[in-house]
Amino acid sequence: MSTCYEKIKKYMICYLTKIGIVQGNVPTMDGAAIQRFLIRGARRPGTYSYPNEIWGFGLLDLYGSFQAMRGIRTNT
Repeated sequence: MSTCYEKIKKYMICYLTKIGIVQGNVPTMDGAAIQRFLIRGARRPGTYSYPNEIWGFGLLDLYGSFQAMRGIRTNT
């Protein structure tokens, strides 16, 4: 049985794929590209260095991932 977080994560990946491939924004999108967009779009609170054991790459931020896909936001 999957947790709520896993369901949300699957939905976000499907939505990124829809925006990227289906709508033609990033037609060559693959799993590695999705991972890069999610990492670049993550919010990183505090003064930690990332990735780390507590926060990983930061807080999952779908809007930030869309900005990363558009080239607006990278690793903030």
